[in-house]
Amino acid sequence: MIRNDTATIALTSGDTELRFSWLQYDGDNCFSSHIVDFASPGQRFTHDYKECHVRSSRIITEILDANVGEKGFGFRIPEIVYYDVKLADGAFTYHANSDELPREISVTLTDFTVSVEQNWKTYWGDGV
Repeated sequence: MIRNDTATIALTSGDTELRFSWLQYDGDNCFSSHIVDFASPGQRFTHDYKECHVRSSRIITEILDANVGEKGFGFRIPEIVYYDVKLADGAFTYHANSDELPREISVTLTDFTVSVEQNWKTYWGDGV
């Protein structure tokens, strides 16, 4: 069964994947959970940013559609953490950091394919 309250954006390059997931859309303007997963042969991580505004999934989709752009996001989970995404010259970069946690990581994908699923839109409409 396909959930009707999720969104995912996956960037894949060979055996490397960067996946953005938004779960449990509230029917208004937020998802209850936002998770970023990265997997490559030499590295794996999962960042759980907790609650997230629906606009974040749209922003990343817009950057990928335009094939250029950058945006920073900030969260309190309860510590303050940030991540930035940037797409330029065919390279997509995800950079996560925090002043309060030992988190500083950056990964870049090139020659990637994009898969976008926004099941929440099918059921709930385009929201805000």
